[in-house]
Amino acid sequence: MPFDRHGRASVHRAEHTLAEGRWDAFLATAERPKPQRLAARLVETAALVVARPRATPRGATAWIPYPTKDGNLTLRTWQRPHHAEVTEIRTTDTTVTIAVNAPATPGSRVTARDATGRETPLTVTPTADGHLSATLAYADLPLPPSAPAEARVWRLHLTTPEGHTAPLARIAGDTHDRRRTDVHPTAPLRNGDLTVRPAFTGDNDLTLLAEPAAPPTPVGN
Repeated sequence: MPFDRHGRASVHRAEHTLAEGRWDAFLATAERPKPQRLAARLVETAALVVARPRATPRGATAWIPYPTKDGNLTLRTWQRPHHAEVTEIRTTDTTVTIAVNAPATPGSRVTARDATGRETPLTVTPTADGHLSATLAYADLPLPPSAPAEARVWRLHLTTPEGHTAPLARIAGDTHDRRRTDVHPTAPLRNGDLTVRPAFTGDNDLTLLAEPAAPPTPVGN
């Protein structure tokens, strides 16, 4: 990408197709032809707060620039042939309800899939604006009573009536990694030896995460 006369370089999403991943920015000049990592003095992402994934002939795409822990500029990109954008997550002590920016078409299914491929269906209902809402009672998650209290993950997917399957994810906005920013309350699971909560992966895919419950704090004398 060349610089303009003001020393600025721009990358336009409409002109480029970037594979999903992390793209590190480098700078090369006539005086220093060997590419050097580009430092990020300021990464302004306020305009992305209300952004939505961009629809393209190849599917949904989103770009979020961010500074790395070393202060360099990197661009996080998503490119997905099928995508289900999460717009809201509501939890109680017993349930989770997820709003998705997808039409509530009859025959659409949302499932929670564990590491073995076993699926637990969520109850799908339309929202007031015709989009899809999916609710799961935590008690419906398959957990044998005698299974050890260890971490378990269920990945959430939307399957359309046409048979297209997409992970529920939140790739829009200004946050390239939602694991620390989008933290949701835990709820007790099984006989209380586990807790469960919605949690995002490093790719901003939505999961349900069960973990061993913390031991009770001893009461002082």
